[in-house]
Amino acid sequence: MKISSILLGIQMGACAVNAAYLKQIGRHGSSITTTRNQARADVDQSCDPHKDELVQAMDEAETLLSIAKYHSNDANLVAKYFGNFENQQPNPVETIQAMSLYDASYANAGQPRESCNDPLHRSAANHVVLVQYCEEGVIAYSAMDQDVINFCTDFWNYVSLDEICNTVEADKGWVKAGIIVHELSHQVANTADICYGMDCTLDLAANNATAAINNADNYHFFALASYALNTTGDAECSATEIP
Repeated sequence: MKISSILLGIQMGACAVNAAYLKQIGRHGSSITTTRNQARADVDQSCDPHKDELVQAMDEAETLLSIAKYHSNDANLVAKYFGNFENQQPNPVETIQAMSLYDASYANAGQPRESCNDPLHRSAANHVVLVQYCEEGVIAYSAMDQDVINFCTDFWNYVSLDEICNTVEADKGWVKAGIIVHELSHQVANTADICYGMDCTLDLAANNATAAINNADNYHFFALASYALNTTGDAECSATEIP
């Protein structure tokens, strides 16, 4: 489902929401430029009840993207998740490299800030507009016109990165850091939510490279496969126990 609306009384353009289990609220031409190792920014107060979890997930997303960057030189793995994209844009290898500059501190100019506040408050002329997107089944969404990644209640049910190949399978994607990677691809490359899940991402790569390089979950699952490959030598590792 895709909902488009114009914010009241201000020239902020269209607000596009791709609604399923993750959402993107659109803005064109976003990128992240960072310098590593800056001091950690304070976590948004709306996330205080889950502060430790969020800090860990942000750190793990940084690790996950660093590993994904390393494996972006693996032509076979890249082809598996993005197909024969040739000279099409966005170039997924360049996108992964740009995403790897992500600083878990969220302290750098140009990076999105985190929020756990739904509905988001938007000023529109003399009105305060409350926009609520954390409906049932939504884990997180990118409000790109505000440089915000918002985490919904279901996000906290996901697991830490070290559970991949331990209690969750890499091809299921039930990892907080993976969700952050998905959302960052919206911010960096203006990706869409064409479809979700491992089966669909591989189908896109095999049959529609243009869609694959523009689908957020292809970056999500490429990163998880890179981590599994780096950890176990098997990009499709099986968990010993599925919760």
